Amino acid sequence: MVDVRSPLVRRFWWRAAQVGLSAVLIVWVLSGLDAESVAEARKLSSDRLLLALVLLALSQVWGGIRLWLLLRRQGSALGYGTVLRLTWFGFFTSNFLPGPVGGDVAKGALLIRSGLGAKIVVAALVADRLVNMATMIGVTAGCIVAGRLGMLLTAGHSSLPALWAVVGFAVLIPWSPAWLRRAGNPTGMSRLGALVRAYLDIARLWLTWPVGLALALLLSGASVLSVVLGQFVLLRDLGVGLGLLDFIAVIGLVYIVTLVPISLNGLGVREAGLVFLLGVVGTDRHAATVFAVVVRVLMVVISIPGAFSMISLKAADRKS
Repeated sequence: MVDVRSPLVRRFWWRAAQVGLSAVLIVWVLSGLDAESVAEARKLSSDRLLLALVLLALSQVWGGIRLWLLLRRQGSALGYGTVLRLTWFGFFTSNFLPGPVGGDVAKGALLIRSGLGAKIVVAALVADRLVNMATMIGVTAGCIVAGRLGMLLTAGHSSLPALWAVVGFAVLIPWSPAWLRRAGNPTGMSRLGALVRAYLDIARLWLTWPVGLALALLLSGASVLSVVLGQFVLLRDLGVGLGLLDFIAVIGLVYIVTLVPISLNGLGVREAGLVFLLGVVGTDRHAATVFAVVVRVLMVVISIPGAFSMISLKAADRKS
């Protein structure tokens, strides 16, 4: 007889729920595609699509430099080329792994196999993730205040209370439900204490290197800007007259919501969030749907070099 309380069974049902939610949201997004949507898609020029691909790829380059700097601070001797391939590999695997940090786990496993200590790898990856999150949340908050999205999001739309609840959960409680269940017992509380101590150790490390921290934040800003501009050029091609500040706010809010591990790496949540928030700022549903679908496709295309990165990393591992 199967024990329904076993961790394996609970994990199975949680994954099933994630798959189900992703599927439902994807179906809802695709329901907005029709003949008018096809006409909208034809507005996208090949030049703009190529520019979008280049800008989205640059985001990975900036992220690779940031991680390389963080690893160097931890004493790593890995070259930038290797770290960039690892970054792209993590980006590729994030398309298939559940949870918002699946790509980080894949990168971490390869970094540990390269000979780096687990503590060094975890510290660098956690710092990399926190710096990127802090940059995105800070930029998003600033753009909401400076743009008109803040006013629209407090105008009483019937779905907005649910949106704010999800955003608050994503920002304040960035842990999986399984971890939260364990936090209710002494073992969980000791893990919480260990997590807090680990974060404090990482914070002390970077506070003793303010130049490096500033550079990491600058690289995070460049990465965010590349992602935003890569998508903004497509929005312009679709004839959506949305200002850059409001668009950054939309992208940032969607990013924050996808931090909640309720789907397969944000699949469906990201697309539905884009369609919903673009609709809040007055974008036509057809244009918003085409935009969300095209951006997802471009993200997958950009991640494909990560598969070849994995092959080259394995080849280098065999030679060593």
